[in-house]
Amino acid sequence: MKQKGIVIELTALLDVILIMLFWVMLNMDRENERIKTDAAEKAAGYEQSISAMSEELETAKELYEDVQAQFDKYIEDNPTDMDEAVAKALELLTTGEAVTINLVNGEYLIYYDSDVLARAESLSTSSDISGSIVAALNKAGIGKDDVISCAFVYGRNSRISDIERMYAAEEKISSLYDNFYCSYIKVPY
Repeated sequence: MKQKGIVIELTALLDVILIMLFWVMLNMDRENERIKTDAAEKAAGYEQSISAMSEELETAKELYEDVQAQFDKYIEDNPTDMDEAVAKALELLTTGEAVTINLVNGEYLIYYDSDVLARAESLSTSSDISGSIVAALNKAGIGKDDVISCAFVYGRNSRISDIERMYAAEEKISSLYDNFYCSYIKVPY
């Protein structure tokens, strides 16, 4: 007796496998081509958007430069009263013609032309301090329309509450005098 093994015919099976392999490769090529065309279309759309945005940005830059040039020309041709008042206040401060308020040993000393015009205790309210400053300005003959440069001088040992009261007093005085400018100067004593 002879034993016969199972014989498999591979030719038909091999044909089916090759056909399936060819079909998969074709489908992969089609999918790759579809992805490439989609990517190319998106890239073209992005490039158009970028070029449009670049043009808009360039137009906006030109517009900004035109507006800035017009604004600069306007400011140059039309100086404001505020600019003149600030310049005058700085001039008064640098020439020593400013009202000086010294915070010394818990007391506000208000000077003008080297004369002590008024005093206020540091425990006073901001209204008392502003009242003392207004009285000193009136005593010095300074009017409400004059440009007033003020130097508030305080030392490192000054209490923050005293400085805050001066800020509040300055705001009250600024509501009475349109051109009241105050500089805060900290000295090392």
